[in-house]
Parts: sequence; C-alpha cells; structure tokens
Amino acid sequence: MQRAFKETNRHMCTIRKYSESCLPKLSPNASKWEKCLRRFRKTLLLYSDHPSCNHHYRSSAAIMFERKRQISTVPVYIIHPFSKFAYYREIVWCLVYLIIFSIWPIMASLIFYDNPENQRWVNECARCVNWFIVINVVFCFISGYHNPQIREAVLRPKEIAIHYLKTYFVLDFFSSLPARWIYLSDTGKMIVILQRFVLYARVPTMFQYSRHITNLLQMSDTQHEIVSLIILSLFVLHWCACLLAIVDHLYIILGDKNMSWFRYANLSNPNNHAMTRYFWSLHVSMGHIYRLGGGFSPTESKFDYVTLSIITILGSAFFGYVIVIVLQAIGTINAAESKYEELLRQLYEYLRSKRVPVNINKRLTRYCEYRFQKRYFRTEAILATLSDHLRHEITLYTSRNLIGKVEIFKGLPRGLIGSIIACLNTEIYLKNDVIISAHKPLEYWYIISHGTVAMVHTSGLEICHLEDGDVFGCGHLMDAMDYDVNIVAIEISEILRMTKRDFLRNMNNKTIYDRLMIAIEKRNDDIKKALDKRDPKLQEREEVLYKIRKGTILESGFPRKKLSQSDDTI
Repeated sequence: MQRAFKETNRHMCTIRKYSESCLPKLSPNASKWEKCLRRFRKTLLLYSDHPSCNHHYRSSAAIMFERKRQISTVPVYIIHPFSKFAYYREIVWCLVYLIIFSIWPIMASLIFYDNPENQRWVNECARCVNWFIVINVVFCFISGYHNPQIREAVLRPKEIAIHYLKTYFVLDFFSSLPARWIYLSDTGKMIVILQRFVLYARVPTMFQYSRHITNLLQMSDTQHEIVSLIILSLFVLHWCACLLAIVDHLYIILGDKNMSWFRYANLSNPNNHAMTRYFWSLHVSMGHIYRLGGGFSPTESKFDYVTLSIITILGSAFFGYVIVIVLQAIGTINAAESKYEELLRQLYEYLRSKRVPVNINKRLTRYCEYRFQKRYFRTEAILATLSDHLRHEITLYTSRNLIGKVEIFKGLPRGLIGSIIACLNTEIYLKNDVIISAHKPLEYWYIISHGTVAMVHTSGLEICHLEDGDVFGCGHLMDAMDYDVNIVAIEISEILRMTKRDFLRNMNNKTIYDRLMIAIEKRNDDIKKALDKRDPKLQEREEVLYKIRKGTILESGFPRKKLSQSDDTI
C-alpha cells in the first residue's frame, strides 16, 4: 500500500474512492450511448465549480449529500439550479437576451414603414427568437430553483412548474407566439409591438445571468456593477431611439393630423433606409435624454411634446438611478466586499515586499477566499457591542447546523451545548496541512465544521476519513488512545477546537463522557483492524521503530537470535 503521508507533508489518498457523481457505475461492456448518457446525466447534477455552489454547499460531504438527494428523490430529467448544464445555459441565455433586446426594438420599428419584401430578414430573426423562447419555456419547467427562505434547491417537478407559472410563464408564452398570426392590420401590428416589449420583463434575469460571464472574466463585484450600468445606459438610449421611430405611426392611428418632427424630416417615406430613421431617432433621443443642447426638431404635434417630455423625464430618472447605484457601490451596501478587496490588496503588497514564493502566495489567497467568503467583517467588534444573552443566542443560531451534525450534542441541554460552543475557536486548515502530529503533545480537542481530514498512522497507513460533524483528539486528552496517528486535511477545512483545560472542564457531564468513550473505543477498533491487515514483517519493523522512538526498547528488551558455536569463534 502506498504511503498516505510522506516526509514532504503532502497527503496522498489511499482510501478507496467512490464515484463523485454518486451515479451507479456502468458495466465494462456498456455501449457508447450509455456512456454518453451517463456523462450528460453528470451535467444535470450539482456542479462543484458553480459560482454559487461554494456559498450554499461548503464541503465535499454536503455536495455528495445533495447529489445523492437529487439522484434518489427526483426524476432523471430535472436540472439542478447549480449544475454544469444550468451554468452554461444561463451564460448562453444572457447572450441571447442581449441580442433580443438589441434587435427586437429595431424589428418593431420596421413593421409600419418597410415593404414586405424588405422584411424577410425581420421575419427570419423573429422566427429564430420565437424558437429560442419556446426552448427556454421547456427548460424552465424542468430546471430547479433555489429557495432562499429554506436555503435549499427545489427539485420536485410539481413545485418547479407552480413556481414558473406564477412568475414568467405568461410573459414567455405570449412573447413566443408567431407574429404572422397577429399582424394582419394596423391594430394587429400594435399588438405585435406590445408582444415585442413584454419580454423586457426579463431584463433583470439577463443581468442576473451576466454575473456568470463576469465571474469567468474574474471581475470583481464593483467592476460588474460598472459594466452593468454601461450596458443599461446603452440599452436605454437604444430603446428610446426605436420608440421614437414607432410612436409617429401610432399617433397617426390615434388621429393626429399635425406635422410631427418625424414627418418634417420625411422619415415616414418607405423609400428611406431603416438605419436613416434609426440614426435620426437616436440623435433626437440623445439630445433629450442627456440634454446635450441638440436633437431638437420642429414639430406641430402635441403627441411629440408628450413623448419627448416623457423621454426627458426618463433620462433624468435614469441619471438619478445611476447616482444611487454609484453611492451604494461606494457606501455601506458593498462595504464588506470593499473591505475584503482592500484586505487582499494589503496582503498582496505585503507578500510582494517580503518576496514570498508563489506557492505560499496561492495558499494565502485560498485561505482568505474560504475564510471570508469575499466579505470581511470585524466579528469581534460587532459581537462586543451586544449583550451576553444576545451573543449567546447568535452563537447558538450560527452553530445550529454544527449541532445537528455532531452526535455527542444530540439530546443535550441547550445551556450545556452553549457553554461548549462558547469555548470553541475556529481554525482554517488548507489542503495537506497537518492538524495533529503524532510526535507532538496534544493540547486541543477538534470538531470538523466543514471539510474532510484523513487519519494516517505513523507507518504511512491511511486509516479513515473524517468529515462534517466528526470529532477527534479526545482519545489522547482522556488517555484512552494508544495509537500514534497524524491528522491531515485533504481539502480546505473549517475546524473548531477547544483547549485541553476547557475540554476536561466540560467533560464532567456523564452523558458526554460515555458518548466520547464509545466513539474512542470504536475508533481504536478501526485503527487496530487496519493495522492488523499489514504485512507481518513490516509490522515487526515498525514496532521496533516505535519502541526506539518511545525510549522503551532497553526496558522491555528485544529477543536476540542465539549464536551457534561456530559463530562464537573469531
């Protein structure tokens, strides 16, 4: 068996690993179709590299549990909201929405003025967009969603369908209707325009999906807000320009006979190119939105005054919105993220000044990302402002998941659990960090909050893995474990630890003591069984090394081979 823990302090896992996807293994004679189907099924499960996965599922055990829940309780066609398929689908749909919100206003402005022969490309684009929306409707019925109230991914088909029917189904369905079924007259064309603009309720969805693209580009939240504001500003200008190209004909339908600026410029002539109308409208809308002093054209229509006044008011409101967003980005809403980024900048400057190697730089970056989750709070200063009772309540509430995972806490009084948790301190261990060394005295008791560690014997034999809710270190503190083992983190782990003094004080409770002794005896048995499976020669050599290390080989003696008479002669 390979050594699980070498002198380089790098963990080499030797315990048998099961399928990370939790899907049943295929037979060796499986066809290519079955293999492809299994690979596709993996893309529907929880994706560990999804940007939201680490926020909701903070350890490998939690990810495995969620995958098992999806495989065992829901149909195979359900898509997890944090799956690889959902991740790339949202990226594609962000780009599709960008195209739709850019092209559809132009398509709507061409309905009244261009000849049918010139609208062939418009009809083809509309047909493609309709098919995309229909496909999206189908996927929305089989894609789960995250419920922030229960902090869980909803994967049951009935609940998914009800949620979608209550939100965007009507808008998506109305937007997907073919336009040729509707516009047979001017009134029908107005309905088509309404159909085009109904989908604009999906603008927040587009900006929500755009976060995946900014994450791929490794942009910060502040940079994401700036890019979103720039895109929204361009869209507002574009939409107002297309609106001005549409409303003139709508006013004619409503009975306006006065000369509008659109007719003064002779833009209603079907012979004019569509881009000529667009750039004229863009010029006028820009002058009213940004109030640049230009873009004002003669008009006699009262409807023009109303439309241009509305555009001016919308421009002022939009500028107010931009100011609010900028102040929020600078102010308190993103204060935690800003402090985290400032902390990282200071860390990078410090490492650069000390000329720290690249590998240590990466380890410190991973530590900060896991420790602070891109948000920096002065926890001690915040808790210091609270009363003891409130501080105790917050500690219990934030540790509720830990209390449910640790076996020795089940059924204990609330006050006793609170006194134990109050003595625990959080430590973050990176991959391959040694938590307990067999050759050093043990001064702490440990509880795994999130993560996975390996128990490795001094001989290099890997005994087992410990995961969320497991405890270790109590055997040596209670003088109930005779085996020397190292505890090594095999992934980034958040571990709570208690000093030996606090541990012995809290273990006076008989229930806790009995449960710990049962756990220690069970772990001793596991270690003994694992050691008994080794090669006898290797085991004998390790016992000699163990006695030399303990300094007891001279006291107990070691049997020596008797020399024959021929060996006595020199």
